Amino acid sequence: MKKHTQNLLIASLVYAGVLFALMIIPMLLGIATFYDYDLEEVAPDTMIYMASVSLAVLVSYAVYLGYFLFQRNKVKNDPAIKFLGIFPRCLFAVIASALSTIVIFLCLGWISELGEEISILEADTALAGIVLGVALAANFVCFIVFKPRV
Repeated sequence: MKKHTQNLLIASLVYAGVLFALMIIPMLLGIATFYDYDLEEVAPDTMIYMASVSLAVLVSYAVYLGYFLFQRNKVKNDPAIKFLGIFPRCLFAVIASALSTIVIFLCLGWISELGEEISILEADTALAGIVLGVALAANFVCFIVFKPRV
């Protein structure tokens, strides 16, 4: 397997792991979970939390895929390129992080009609900070470490 394909697979697994961890761990700890005890199903607020986390990670992964394809296209056009540079990787990591931050902040005000007065992420700012911090760390790790190589 070529190195750039391996890096893409590992980065994809990192984003999938981040999504899994941000959804499952808070729910196992009972932090981001509300149940409708009458119907014994997941409350709309929990679904909104899951959608918010999914959107933030999905936006980051989409930017990573765009970056990966952009850099691979550069390598195809100029096979003499040996080093893709740290600046484009950092720039795209900052772009992905900014978009993830925007998504999280847009989701802070997303509340259900049946649920609480405020969203789970707005009610628990520590949880929102953890979600944001993990997403930002994953972005910088994926963009800087798992680069498309020649």
